[in-house]
Amino acid sequence: MFGQERLGQDAWFEKEEELALSEAAEQLEALASMLRTNKECTLTNQEESVVIAPTENVVLKIDYTKQGRESRAQFQLTWRDDK
Repeated sequence: MFGQERLGQDAWFEKEEELALSEAAEQLEALASMLRTNKECTLTNQEESVVIAPTENVVLKIDYTKQGRESRAQFQLTWRDDK
């Protein structure tokens, strides 16, 4: 099987939408504010909601790629659960 079962993932969530840059920045700021204040954030798409609750120590990875006319920036937090 070629899905999350194959990769051993316990959960998977995806959300993609086209926004103005200012709207995307507002969403990133809202996520950062929730993480800073509540130590967690809730993400919602059309099918489900998921609570993201990182531990105190995280690794922040920022990737930027450009291929032809398309550019992509990815912001990723990684952590190990204390449990």
